Amino acid sequence: GGGEPEGLEFRKLPDGMDYLLRPVHAGMCRYESLKDGSLTLEDVLIMNVSLDNLAYNRGLLERERYGNRT
Repeated sequence: GGGEPEGLEFRKLPDGMDYLLRPVHAGMCRYESLKDGSLTLEDVLIMNVSLDNLAYNRGLLERERYGNRT
């Protein structure tokens, strides 16, 4: 699925706003930078891809370190 544990449904903002705010929550940029146009959608995409890669790589290391305990 979408990364949610079975039986749980996380709350999400409408219209993909979570995607836009993800770099803000990660401390990569300020909300004001999204609002004032300092950042482009390409910037947001790059930051989100970076966050995805970081999460993926951390998952690989965890599975390597502790085995695949599913």
